[in-house]
Amino acid sequence: MKKLTAISVLGFMLILNVYAQSDPASVNGISEKDNQFQNTVTINEFNSLVKTLRGIYNFITDTGLQIGINEEQPASSLTLDVGGRIGAEEYCDANGEHCIDPTTWDARPQLELQPPAANCQIKYRIKDAKYVSDWQETGLNNDPIGRTASFNSGLITNCSGSGCGVQMSLKCSPNLAVTENASCRLRYRMNHLKQRSLTPWVTTDITKGDTWTDGRWSEVVTAEGAWGDGLNIQVGIDCTDQTLRCQVGYKLHNEVEKPDWKISDLTNGPGWKDGGNNFLSANVGRACDQRIGCGLQMQSRCVGTTSILKTALYKCPSERESSCPSLCMGQISVDEKCSYQRLGADKECNVLLTETCEKIGHLVQ
Repeated sequence: MKKLTAISVLGFMLILNVYAQSDPASVNGISEKDNQFQNTVTINEFNSLVKTLRGIYNFITDTGLQIGINEEQPASSLTLDVGGRIGAEEYCDANGEHCIDPTTWDARPQLELQPPAANCQIKYRIKDAKYVSDWQETGLNNDPIGRTASFNSGLITNCSGSGCGVQMSLKCSPNLAVTENASCRLRYRMNHLKQRSLTPWVTTDITKGDTWTDGRWSEVVTAEGAWGDGLNIQVGIDCTDQTLRCQVGYKLHNEVEKPDWKISDLTNGPGWKDGGNNFLSANVGRACDQRIGCGLQMQSRCVGTTSILKTALYKCPSERESSCPSLCMGQISVDEKCSYQRLGADKECNVLLTETCEKIGHLVQ
């Protein structure tokens, strides 16, 4: 419902005020008036006023006054509902403070996922009683899966005697932009299905930069066993550096079976993250024979910490000196501190002051 009367005076005064503050010759092409006609309204001015008022709708509702501009039915939750664009050089709060420049108000903090503190690589090989595979190693984070380390023995008792075994080595090259150290270590074990107790873990030393830290062989020995009686392997990783989160994956295979990958959880501070047992039953007489043989494949991956995904946001104070540089202008920031300069005795901006920003929440990416 339209109530033009209620705002006609307001609209009329508004338009006259616009005309009074503008160059008369530039408003809608209306010619400048002689002095004797300054207090009169021309036909063009009247038509412009009516056209403006027709686009304004005034409502008195249970929640108070509502005004719609080019909106016949303003949303019930709005005091002013504008159908169209609103332009201004600045937008301010109810007190005319904390103004925002619309050309920069979408300049949000640029967040990136924290890079990993290191690229961790695993070197590995496997063996039976007579044959040892070549060393293989995983790649960096962008190529984390290594090639298969395999041997072809053709023996049905290939885990007898000195048995079947696995050996691993770890290297973590630190990302110096994140940390100076990459303190991780591996543990691993190979078990035979018929063993009465689990083979003890073999643990590598803590990594030291670009140096490989080798573990010894983890072997499974049985007097009557063969690969076909079943084997499994288990691997874990521990990273003591809070900025580094890593995981390992592995799978065995023989001529017949190729189990799925077993992948550990990501580390999150000190503590082992072990993957599940990768089991190989191999119910065949010559499981490592022919071209495929028996093998082990591994992967390793490191990611950034998750803490950066939930970044603290701060509301900085408005301290500043208009003629000096300032980082304290009431902005929302991911930095807890902001600084501004004041004029010194020599009238130069050489007094640096730092303010603590108020924590207001988190930015989650």
